[in-house]
Amino acid sequence: MGFIALVIAGLDVMTLNSVLLKTFAIVDPQLVWSGVGWGLALATAAVICTASILRIHPERWGALLFARAGLIGAMVGGTALFVQLIAVID
Repeated sequence: MGFIALVIAGLDVMTLNSVLLKTFAIVDPQLVWSGVGWGLALATAAVICTASILRIHPERWGALLFARAGLIGAMVGGTALFVQLIAVID
């Protein structure tokens, strides 16, 4: 799972510059920064919720399983949205 995350992160880094340049050229920069802010806020909320679930849940193995499933789902969903954005911009 860690290898998959590293590969996806590497692909994201390679294409991030061109996507950001085209996004700022096509879309109003205020909307782009607003989207970035919301993304950071949601990521922070996910980290806080995951950390609290893993600390306070009586069945930690179940909480860990759901936390991993949620993180994998978020990674797949984020990658899918990123691919759609690249397809729309190109």
